[in-house]
Amino acid sequence: MATDVSVILKTCNVFFALAFVLAALVQYNDPDPYLWMSTYLTAFACSVAFALDKLPPTLGYVVAGIALLWSFTLIPTIVSHPPPLADVFGDVKMYAPGVEEAREAGGLWLIAGWIFTLARAARRFPREAPR
Repeated sequence: MATDVSVILKTCNVFFALAFVLAALVQYNDPDPYLWMSTYLTAFACSVAFALDKLPPTLGYVVAGIALLWSFTLIPTIVSHPPPLADVFGDVKMYAPGVEEAREAGGLWLIAGWIFTLARAARRFPREAPR
């Protein structure tokens, strides 16, 4: 997996791993911090496992699937209280109902998308057996 795609994937993985750690760190003021900290740290662990060539593709698919399904549970609140995009991506305060859910869904979509990408890469480029 020593191609340009590999370099891009590894670089993006470092970026996402750092983002997942930072996301976990800022959850201390959330109403349910342990749930979100563990979610982001699980995504971080998957990123580290991939970097070490130890991510089982099945585990990656399961983590991505759980994040995606969980995000679907937030959609009814977002649809019933559609937040302005400026509130979702702007200040950290919650100005309107649905803002927190929209941000949470966005985080879950990032987790689902990236971990799915890693699982697919782990399946396509399995670690070579030592010689």
